Amino acid sequence: MSLRNSDGSADVTVDEIIEFCRERMAHFKVPNHVEFGDLPKTATGNIQKHVLREKEWAGYERRI
Repeated sequence: MSLRNSDGSADVTVDEIIEFCRERMAHFKVPNHVEFGDLPKTATGNIQKHVLREKEWAGYERRI
């Protein structure tokens, strides 16, 4: 999920996001933590999903 203003800045806090989820989701779906970060993108603005997969699976011998 991406929460950004028109100028590209994010002015939403972690507590606000979790509270938003608590109000709209079942209790077991509410995230325990939230991380803010930039996603790797190509020159055309597409998200580089393979880079995300490599980071997620780093250190594992096998992938599913």
